[in-house]
Amino acid sequence: MREQLSQNLYSIHPWLDNQSNPFENFVISDGTFSNLSEFFDYLSWNGLEGTQDYMNLSPAEKTKIDFALQMLSTDYNHNCN
Repeated sequence: MREQLSQNLYSIHPWLDNQSNPFENFVISDGTFSNLSEFFDYLSWNGLEGTQDYMNLSPAEKTKIDFALQMLSTDYNHNCN
């Protein structure tokens, strides 16, 4: 299910995007994520913190998950203009 969620997020993002200030530019701006697909993959871990699969992730992967969630609370239009 997590993989399907990631794919669904990626497929709908163009409908929510600002073409003059693409979300992908915001996501890759600091180098944590190389593309939107990677960002949505990490974002899809939200809510799975108690699962064995999540617990098996490396600390670096968990940090990326946390960062992806933090990015959601940031107004990318405000920060990229």
